[in-house]
Amino acid sequence: MRYSFDEFKLYYESAEKVTDRRIANNQWNYSVCVATIVAIALVWSWSVNNRAFAFLSLTVVAALSILGVLFSTLWIRQIADYKSLNAAKFSILNDIAPSIAFPSMSKSEEIVSSNPFKREWEELQKMDALRELSSRNLIALKSSNIEFYLPKAMRLLYVLGLIVSVAPILRHIGSYAASWANWLHLLLSH
Repeated sequence: MRYSFDEFKLYYESAEKVTDRRIANNQWNYSVCVATIVAIALVWSWSVNNRAFAFLSLTVVAALSILGVLFSTLWIRQIADYKSLNAAKFSILNDIAPSIAFPSMSKSEEIVSSNPFKREWEELQKMDALRELSSRNLIALKSSNIEFYLPKAMRLLYVLGLIVSVAPILRHIGSYAASWANWLHLLLSH
């Protein structure tokens, strides 16, 4: 049984598109994380010059840090999902490659579909990649996990920002509550 070379090319191109989407996604996620870090830095530096707004600023920094942690975690999971999808695609490509009928080969052989997308779905199910992954048992080059370092570093940076912003709030919880009560009173009276 032989498989169509054109089908193989089409499926290979779909694997390349997944890689391209992953790279574009990483660039977008990196930009969002950097923008969030810049926003945290601006709020923090502004609060240094405006002590009256310290607790408000700490609250904003804490909220942005929490969002950053959540976003970085989502980014890590996106990378894992893209890696799972590509692992499935290249596994299918490797399976069908030996049986490819190239255009220059004899036309007398029957050429059938390898059903790569159906096989991909089955492969993803075998990998348990269609639900939340508890472990990543992908076989890849050792350097391929470097892609996870940046979102993990960003997440750590956000956790540190959260700790630094919540510590003074917890240390001065009475003043914090009074400050917010004053702000709410000012907002509601105008």
